Amino acid sequence: MQAQTPNARIEREGAVLCVTFDRPEKKNALTGAMYLAATQALHDADRDPSIGAIVFAGSGGMFTAGNDIADFLEAREEAEEFPAFTFIKTLAACETPLVAAIGGIAIGIGATLMLHSDLVYVAPGTVFRLPFVDLGLVPEAASSLLLPRRIGSVKAAEFLLLGDAFGTAARACQCHRSGERAARRRDRKGRAARGKTPRGTCRHAPPHAQRCSGNSGEYHPKQNRSGEINREAMRDPIVGDMDETMSITQQNKGPGKCEIKAIGKARHV
Repeated sequence: MQAQTPNARIEREGAVLCVTFDRPEKKNALTGAMYLAATQALHDADRDPSIGAIVFAGSGGMFTAGNDIADFLEAREEAEEFPAFTFIKTLAACETPLVAAIGGIAIGIGATLMLHSDLVYVAPGTVFRLPFVDLGLVPEAASSLLLPRRIGSVKAAEFLLLGDAFGTAARACQCHRSGERAARRRDRKGRAARGKTPRGTCRHAPPHAQRCSGNSGEYHPKQNRSGEINREAMRDPIVGDMDETMSITQQNKGPGKCEIKAIGKARHV
């Protein structure tokens, strides 16, 4: 299986389906079309028993800067119809083991996707940020449920309420079991954490065994995720505070320059 979608490469390598966010000029910020391509890849993998794992990665030495805000604001459908929301619901329900190969920056969905993954590989120096409060949004992707499970309620509240950048593979390990050793592999173009090892981890075992193993046990519970995602959507101000915040952002940056960036240095905690 192999498909070419603008800014999202979907490639089949043996029993592994690779989804690469490929928009480096915009720090791999995700558009609706990219979300739809990734959502379709999740559906395809779940329907194909020969696929043992899905690997998410980014090009240009970074994972993703999260939503493309300008593209996001153009979508005025109900929350359930947002491509981003559809992707999040599909991600939470996916039965195929998920691998996140993260490097550079992981902002918004780039960070919350990690919480849904069975394996996470984080390159040294990666910066994470959960900027929802700064955008007038509530946390997404059931992160208000999953993050406290990983790191405790106090630290989760700090990251979600303050929206500060944080870094180090050690902190990522606390958010999820992180394959730091494999993450140190980089190719010459600096595409961190998407080298041979993450894909090789999933390539040699029978796909059926991988699926059964990935969906058993308490280390990766799926219960309550869909309910929390729906509750987040009900609380989210699709207009109002968000529009006001984005309007200020656009005024500060000028037309066509509305973009979320990793602001400030990561705190090594």
